[in-house]
Amino acid sequence: MSNSAFSIRVFLPSGDPTGLRVFTRPNWTGTGLAFARTGFQEAITTRNELDQAGVYVLIGYSEESSLPIIYIGEGDPVLGRLKSHNLNKDFWDWAIVFTTTDNSLNK
Repeated sequence: MSNSAFSIRVFLPSGDPTGLRVFTRPNWTGTGLAFARTGFQEAITTRNELDQAGVYVLIGYSEESSLPIIYIGEGDPVLGRLKSHNLNKDFWDWAIVFTTTDNSLNK
């Protein structure tokens, strides 16, 4: 396996480094989004990537354990699944979503 260096671009749409973040890599068709649950409305109203197929990770903590709770899911589109989890899953505080810039990902 070759260890080749590469750059990752992080775009901060609101300028807040703790807010919504968009990750891209040159010569890669993927896109990553990371946002706090408190920024869910901003993410769903400003990012078209969520209207595509993708995978996501919800991360949170419970009072019973110091270990994180991690939920991994997929959706086509991702947005519907995230809206459902926002209403029905209380544990998560952060979401990370991966999709593509050219809509080439599918189930």
